[in-house]
Amino acid sequence: MKPEDYVPAGQQSFYSGMRLYDASSDGLKTETFDSAALWERVNRDMELLRDLVDLFAEQSPALLDSIEAAIEQGSFADLQKSSHKLKGSLLQFSASQAAPIAAMLEEMGKNKRLEGAKQALVRLRAEIARLLPALHEMVDGDNPVI
Repeated sequence: MKPEDYVPAGQQSFYSGMRLYDASSDGLKTETFDSAALWERVNRDMELLRDLVDLFAEQSPALLDSIEAAIEQGSFADLQKSSHKLKGSLLQFSASQAAPIAAMLEEMGKNKRLEGAKQALVRLRAEIARLLPALHEMVDGDNPVI
């Protein structure tokens, strides 16, 4: 089973249409996050946004490592917990590509299933690697909505 085929029991409606499709592999530019929604979420407070971006840049590597360790050790509770924390941060940034992957990993932990978890983690790391520079561009640029 591939990660994009994984649908937890009873979650068909939530996951319908959700795919781990990498449009960038087809040469398409995909948005890593919704800058306008994020700008509104922080009430147009650049100082707050910078703090959030810095905190995410500092904490996300440890969360990704925790997810990897949980997968390697078969620790479903740790997978669910770490993925949930990361998902919350990603949703805060309106990270439309990365948040669904973190949600899927969280569900895998909840449902005690690891099929496709390693591949999902690879995609999640790649999406966060795309997200961080975009967030830094937003807080470092003249126009916060990019």
